[in-house]
Amino acid sequence: MSKVIVRSHNRGAFDVTNRCIKEYYINMMAERYKEMLRNYLNTDNIWESCIYDILHPKHDKLEKDLLESALLSLNKHLRADYVYVERFSPNSKAMDIVCACNRSDILPPSFFNKTDSQRDEVLREHIITIKENMRAAYPDNPLLSKLKIEAYSRIVLLDSTGMPIGVLTALFCDKIKDVIKTEGLMFIISHTLSRNLECAGEQKLQERKSAELLLYKEELERTNKQLDKTKKQLEAAHIKAAEGQQLKASFLANLSHEIRTPMNAIMGFTELLKSNGLAEEERKEYIDIVLQNGSQLLHVMDNIMEISKLQTEQGFEKKERVMVNDIITDLYHNYTRKLQKVKKPIKLILLMGNQNGKDVLLANKNALHKILDHLINNAVKFSKKGCVFIGYTVENHTFEFFVKDSGIGIPAGEEKSIFDMFRQLNVGMSREFEGNGVGLSIAKKYVESMGGQIWTEPAQKTGALIKFTIPAG
Repeated sequence: MSKVIVRSHNRGAFDVTNRCIKEYYINMMAERYKEMLRNYLNTDNIWESCIYDILHPKHDKLEKDLLESALLSLNKHLRADYVYVERFSPNSKAMDIVCACNRSDILPPSFFNKTDSQRDEVLREHIITIKENMRAAYPDNPLLSKLKIEAYSRIVLLDSTGMPIGVLTALFCDKIKDVIKTEGLMFIISHTLSRNLECAGEQKLQERKSAELLLYKEELERTNKQLDKTKKQLEAAHIKAAEGQQLKASFLANLSHEIRTPMNAIMGFTELLKSNGLAEEERKEYIDIVLQNGSQLLHVMDNIMEISKLQTEQGFEKKERVMVNDIITDLYHNYTRKLQKVKKPIKLILLMGNQNGKDVLLANKNALHKILDHLINNAVKFSKKGCVFIGYTVENHTFEFFVKDSGIGIPAGEEKSIFDMFRQLNVGMSREFEGNGVGLSIAKKYVESMGGQIWTEPAQKTGALIKFTIPAG
């Protein structure tokens, strides 16, 4: 062995020298491989070149292309017409072709169109070679007839534990001249191919496990998101339930007041009416007060009954032909009289969308009357003076009703919540304006029962504007 002298004055020169030394030892090891194989197989120079080519260290660096490179190198010297590697399926007796080539090119696995499996037969012997007349031995094999195969050699590929993992097959259109050398070359390359198949199998297993872990992670993330969503929904439901309890408590307190106040007035003025010294004018005034408070008490009781019916969906009557103008006119006269009695400076203005006879709507008459009654009652209640506009328009077979007042209006952000059951516009104002917070929720229930919608128009300069729609039927 020649002496290697290293002289280096810088890092770059030292790296070049290292590479030279490494290449020197690789070439030396290759020469030792040749000598060992020559002595073992008693090969000539041509087979030496073949074995050296097959076992060249480059195949260990090709990774996924190793099979293709190794098969082409093998067939370059083996001179088989077709060479392919099959891998055993883990859960069946089938064998899948993972790589194939002819004398010069890589072939797709589908080239062979294999439908049969000879796994059990292959496993009977480690190496099987038929040097000639193969088609006569297997007359029913269409693949052999199609490719005109005359001979073949097969060797089982074993993993590191000695278990079969695949098969290396060489097909010849002519008879095999040297069986020993053919089987020897296939035996030598089998170790490289076995290692590659085993690594590929482990890699696939690792990839499958990684994919399963990824799916499990994604499922956990979806579950966590769903749990977070459910948690938020439960928290929102809890807040809403607590708010509902508070609203109910407020409603019951207001209801008690709404009942006790007119009842006390009725009882008090009824007692005064027993006096004999009352003037006729005073007697009439007391009777009017009793009647007014009795009407107020009746209105409260009607609301309670309506809530009960709507909760059990018993208040939805059949639809009928309704004259809208008549209902609005009746309400106009009723509230005009009430305003005159209490001397409240509010003027009601009607804006009819159609003339009499063309104002027919297929709806629940009683429900439509109560909806408008509640809306007008609120408009009058929350307005100290000014005008209340009541009317409707008709477009696309839909009646759109509206009630516009000049009262305190609706605070921003409460446009939807005012239709909730027991919700009042402002708890601090409840005693000033009276009411129990069920009128608008009743109106909403009736509107929705007839297939309509109800809403408030935001950003009003003065007062509130509430609209609702009902299909013409």
